[in-house]
Amino acid sequence: MMVVEPVEIRLLGSLKVRRSDNSAVNVTEWRTGKTVDLLRLLALNVDQPVRVDYLLDKLWPNVEESKGRASLRTAASQIRRTLQSDCIERRMGGLALTNAWVDVAAFSDLAVEARAYQRSGDHAKVVCLTREAEAMYLGDFEAYDGDSDWAQAARESIATRRVALLTDAVESAVELGWLRDAIDLASLVIDADPYSDRGHRGLMRAYAGLGETDRALRVFADFRKLLDRDLAIAPSAQTQALQMTLLTDITEPPRTAGWVGHEADRAAVVDLISGPKLHGVRVMCVTGEPGSGRDTLIDAALDQAAVPAQHLHPRSSAPLPSTSEIAAAADRSRVVVLPDLDRCDDAAVAELANGLAGLRPVEGATVILPVQATDLEAVLMELKAARLDVDVVQLHELSRPEMERLAGAVLCGPLSPGLVDSLMSVSGGLSRRATAELRRWLGTGRIVWTPTGLDLAPLHDQTSNPDIDKLMRRILERLCPLGVDVASVVALIDRPATAQLVLGLLDRIAWPDVTEADVDLALDQLADLSVLRLGADGYEFKHERMRATTEAWLRHGVRRRLHRRLATSPLLPKDDRASHWVKAGDPVRATQCEVADPAAARKREEYDLSFWLPFADRDRRPVTTPVAQAPAPVQELQLAGVALPA
Repeated sequence: MMVVEPVEIRLLGSLKVRRSDNSAVNVTEWRTGKTVDLLRLLALNVDQPVRVDYLLDKLWPNVEESKGRASLRTAASQIRRTLQSDCIERRMGGLALTNAWVDVAAFSDLAVEARAYQRSGDHAKVVCLTREAEAMYLGDFEAYDGDSDWAQAARESIATRRVALLTDAVESAVELGWLRDAIDLASLVIDADPYSDRGHRGLMRAYAGLGETDRALRVFADFRKLLDRDLAIAPSAQTQALQMTLLTDITEPPRTAGWVGHEADRAAVVDLISGPKLHGVRVMCVTGEPGSGRDTLIDAALDQAAVPAQHLHPRSSAPLPSTSEIAAAADRSRVVVLPDLDRCDDAAVAELANGLAGLRPVEGATVILPVQATDLEAVLMELKAARLDVDVVQLHELSRPEMERLAGAVLCGPLSPGLVDSLMSVSGGLSRRATAELRRWLGTGRIVWTPTGLDLAPLHDQTSNPDIDKLMRRILERLCPLGVDVASVVALIDRPATAQLVLGLLDRIAWPDVTEADVDLALDQLADLSVLRLGADGYEFKHERMRATTEAWLRHGVRRRLHRRLATSPLLPKDDRASHWVKAGDPVRATQCEVADPAAARKREEYDLSFWLPFADRDRRPVTTPVAQAPAPVQELQLAGVALPA
C-alpha cells in the first residue's frame, strides 16, 4: 500500500495549508469563511470524529437543520476538492479529518512531552522541546468567526498551554545555566502574561546568573509596581524571597560535570595505585600541559580505585610539604598526593627527591606528584639521581568525541558541530581548559539553543534579544508561500545562495512554473525585510537566529525531505552532501559520500567511526582512530560490513 504524504495545516497565526504534493492552497480557493472554519474545527480535533450536531451548532446556529446539513456537506466537499484528497471521513455520527499534520496537535504533543521531562528533571529536553514548539507559534489561533465561543475557547486554551510550557522551560534553562535562553523564554512569558510570578522570577535568576544583579532587582521593582497599580497585590512570597537572596548576594556553586574523557589515562593511574604492593615508596608522576586536568584525573582515579588518600598542601613558608609531613601522611594512607611542582625551583625538587629516598620503608605507599609537561624531564632527573623508581602517566589531549562528551556533560544538552569545533580550537584539547571555557561561556550567556544543538553566540551578539525570534516568526507569517520555500532552502543549505541555485533546489512539483526571476524577486523581498543580506557570493541570513528559527519552523518530514533533495543535487558542493544525508536520516549514504571523496574525509582531524560506521563492531575495533594511524576508509568500511557503490 502506497503511503500518501499528509496534508499540512497550520492554525497558529493565519491559516496556511499545503496539499500532499507540497503545493500551497490560496486563500481564495476556500470560497467561503464557513468552509475555512469547518476545516479549523476538524483540524483542532484531527483524527477524532466531531459530531455533526456540534458542527451545526458552532457554524450554522441560526439555520434550519436541513439547510445546515446541506451547507455542511457542501463545505466538506469543497475542502476535499481544494485539498485534492479524500481527507474528511464520516465516522461515528460525525466528521473526522485524517491524514493531516496540524501544528496545534504537534504543539500540544510537544507540551505534554516537555511536562513529562520537567517532572523527571531532564531540563535539557524541556528547553529543546519548548524551543521546537515555540518555533511553530507564529501567532494566536484565528478564525473567520473570531468572536464565536468555540474560537475564543480554542484561542485561550492554546495560549494557556503555551504560557505553562514557556514557564517550565524558563526554570529548566536557569537550572542548566542556559541564561540567554532563560532570558528569551522569560520575556515571552511576560509578554503573554505580564502578571506571571514564575516568569519574573526566572528573569531575575537569569540576570543574576550573568552577574547583572542590579538589573535583576530592577525587574523585581518594576513587577511590584505593576502588581500594585493593576491588581493591588504584592509579589508572591517566593519572588520576595528571591529578591532578599539577591540583596545578600548569595551565589549558587557551579555544577560539576563529573569525569569525562581520559579513560585510558585514568585506568593507568588506577592500575598503579591498585597494583601489587612494593617494599618501600612508589613514586608516580602525573604530567600534562597546564589546563589538562591533572588534579581532576588524580581525584577520579582515587574515586574509581576506592583508595583513601591524603592531599598535602604547601605551607606559606615552603613550596612543598616537608619529609616528615609526607612520612606521617604515608603512615595514615596508602596514597599521598603532593601539590603540583610547577612553581618549584630545582633546589626544592632536589630536596623533595632526597627526602623521599630517605623515607623508611612504607609497605605499599604511593606518592603522586603532579608535574607540568615542560618540567617533567628536570623532575625525573632529580628523582633518578636520588635512586628512586618512578612511574609516569602522561595526560593526552582529548579527542574530538571525548571533547564532545565533556561539553555535553557540562552544558547538559545536545551540541552543534560548530560549538565542538570552537571548543577544540580554544582549549587545544585540554580538558580543564575546556571546562573553564565552557563555564565562562555559560556565565557570559554565549550558549544558545539552535535546532542543530547548543551553539556559541558571536562575540558581537552577547546581549539577549528575544525580539529577533519574534520578528522572524512575524515575517514567516506574512510571507507568501514561495517566499517561505525560498527562505527554507537558504536556511538549510546554510551557505550563500543565488536565485539560480535556489531555483534548482526548489520542489518543482509544487512550483512547476516558477522562474529564476520569481525567485530573485523573493530573495529581494527577504532582503527588504532584513532577513537576508547580499554578499559577494550571494544571499545569506543576516542573523543566525533567523536562520535557526526558519529551520525549526519547518516540520520534521519536510525538513528531512529537503535535506535529501539537497544531498542529491549536483548544484551543491560534494563536501556538503554527507552532512545533508545525515540530516535526512541516512547515515549509510553519508558514509558512501565520504568514501567517494576520501580527500574530504581526511580533512577531518580524526575518523569518528561511531558516527560514520553505524554497523561497526565496536567491541572488536576502536570507534575513534587518529588519521595518522587510520586504515584507508574503504578498508575500514568493508571491515564494518557496509555495502559500498562500485
